[in-house]
Order: sequence, then structure tokens, then C-alpha cells
Amino acid sequence: GGWNREHFHEHMRLPEGSPVGRGMIVLLEGMARECLAVALSPYHDYELGKTYVVHFGANGNLQTVLRRHVNYTECVDAAIPSRVCAEDGWVPYWIALQGGKLSAGGGRVPGR
Repeated sequence: GGWNREHFHEHMRLPEGSPVGRGMIVLLEGMARECLAVALSPYHDYELGKTYVVHFGANGNLQTVLRRHVNYTECVDAAIPSRVCAEDGWVPYWIALQGGKLSAGGGRVPGR
């Protein structure tokens, strides 16, 4: 699987030539009953094997899933039990990608 091109916006990305190899941190706020999904791709489209996806509040807001598809039939993922979405208020989230290691969580301070 991948995502439709309409899920990506060419201006919501790092500027050309950014040193992503040193890592990146994304801070955001979201409001959703369940499954706030964020994709990190090196292009303004889904790139198989290179796009990381975080699903905050997946499976009915019962877990957070970190995923990267290796090919069309296989993916590497980790699911962490959590109830992180709220449909009646903005919730802060963070995503960190460094050295091919993806981590994510709730709150305003990455890593906590």
C-alpha cells in the first residue's frame, strides 16, 4: 500500500537541499476522534520503502502505529497501546526521524 497523491502537498515539505540525514523533528497539533495519520516522505508523493507513516490513535484510538512499507506486500511496523486522540480539543504531537529510526508521541516535548 501507498497513499493517494492528494494526501501530499508539495509545499508541506522540507526545502530542497535540507540536511535530513542529520534528522528531523516535526511538531504538530491535531483534532480527531481517531487515527490522525502523518506521512514523512522524501518527495511530495508516496515513495515505497522511503515513506514513514505515524498513525496516532489507530484502531479506534486504542494504539499508535509506526509503519514503513518495504514493498507492496510487506511492511515494518510497531504498535504501541495508547489513547491519544481527542475530537473536542487540539492535542500536541511530535515525530522524530534520525538515522532511519522513527519515534513519535504526544505532548510538546519530543522524547517524553
